[in-house]
Amino acid sequence: MKDILMRKEGNIAIITLNRPEVLNAFRSQTLAELTEAVTEAGKDPDTYVIILNSSSGRAFTAGGDIKEESQLTGETASEFSERGQACAMAIYHSPIPVIAAVDGYALGGGMELILAADITVAAKSAKIGIPTINLAGIPCWTATQLLPRIAGPSRACDILLTGRMLSAEECYHYNLVEYLTEQEDLMDKAMEIAGMIADKSPHAIALMRQAIKQGIELSIPEGLALERSLFTKCYDSEDRQEATAAFLEKRPHGKYYNRDGAKGR
Repeated sequence: MKDILMRKEGNIAIITLNRPEVLNAFRSQTLAELTEAVTEAGKDPDTYVIILNSSSGRAFTAGGDIKEESQLTGETASEFSERGQACAMAIYHSPIPVIAAVDGYALGGGMELILAADITVAAKSAKIGIPTINLAGIPCWTATQLLPRIAGPSRACDILLTGRMLSAEECYHYNLVEYLTEQEDLMDKAMEIAGMIADKSPHAIALMRQAIKQGIELSIPEGLALERSLFTKCYDSEDRQEATAAFLEKRPHGKYYNRDGAKGR
C-alpha cells in the first residue's frame, strides 16, 4: 500500500491516511487501499477495534483529489461515487468498531468518514465540513444519507447547502463528534477508548452494533424484536457466563471468545 499505513497494537488496528504532501486528498488508489485495509482488519479474528487517523497534523483529509475529480465525466463520476460509497460503507458496516481520530482539516470525504465511523475523537483545533456545493456539486460518499440520520434533516441542510466549515466544538454539539481533546492528546484518547472496547466481549460488541445500526432502519416494534433476538444470542454465550461469574466473584474477567468462536487474548 502506498497511500495507507497499517499497524497493530495488541487487539487494535491503526489505519493511517498517508498522503501528507496533498493533505491526504483521496484519489481512487487511496479509496481502494483504505477499503482493503478496513476489510482486512475486520476479517482478523484477533483485531477488536480499528482506529483511523492521519500521518499529518495539518489534515485528517482534505477530501477528494480535485485534480482527479476535475477529469470526471457523467459516466466516470458514477464510478467514482461508487468507490467512495464502498469505502464509507466498509467502515460503516465493519464487523468491528471504527474510531476516527481527527486532527486538522476533515473536509468533503473526510467528514463522510466521520459520519461512517462509530466514534470520533477530534482535536479542538480540527476544522470539519463538506464544501462540495462551492464546486457546484453535491457530496457523493454517503453524506446526504448519513448526515440527516445523525444530525437531522434541517441541520444537514444547514451544513450541506452553505458548505460552511465547522469547528470541532460545533460538531460536538451537533452529535457528529463524541470527544474533544487537545491536539497532543488525540491518539492517547483514541487508544484509551479503543482499549475500553477491546476489553469487552467481541461477540457482545458485534451484537450491540448490529442492534443499533440495523435497528435504526426499522420501525420501533421491528427494532424491539431485533433487540430481543440479539439479546438471546448474547445471553446464551460463554462470554456472558464468564463476565457474570467474574462480576459476582469480584475478579477480572478471563479470556473471551474471538469473533470466530476461538478463545482469544
